[in-house]
Amino acid sequence: MNMRASPAVWRVAAISILEPGDLSSTIRADDTAQRVEAAVGCGIAEAKIKLGRMLLDGDGISRDARAAFACFLCASESGDADGHAMLGQCLENGWGTEPDFSASVDQYRLAATLGHAGAMNFLGRCHETGIAAPEGRQFSGCL
Repeated sequence: MNMRASPAVWRVAAISILEPGDLSSTIRADDTAQRVEAAVGCGIAEAKIKLGRMLLDGDGISRDARAAFACFLCASESGDADGHAMLGQCLENGWGTEPDFSASVDQYRLAATLGHAGAMNFLGRCHETGIAAPEGRQFSGCL
């Protein structure tokens, strides 16, 4: 059963992950991740997206999908289109959180409204497969 979590619940669960310096223990010798983490501390949305992607891929930092989800959540809260699109992907695929297709579609819609071409594509796939249809129907995913 897909339990829908509210953004407030995600925020409470995710905020402690991004406290200043909390990711330092996972950063490898390459200082790129440290510079990105410093930019995140300054509230730069693009840095939150970059750090989130680094955490998903294990690029210069240990993989941590929950921390990546938190990065994308914070970026989306600042109104960043990439943040909404990446949050939608996390929710669709269960990266760092439980899959929530309805919330994923909501995030894709927000990103598409902000002009994010990738989110428009994801949203189109969701409509094509029926994910974005009214509630009461069962779906297996956007892909």
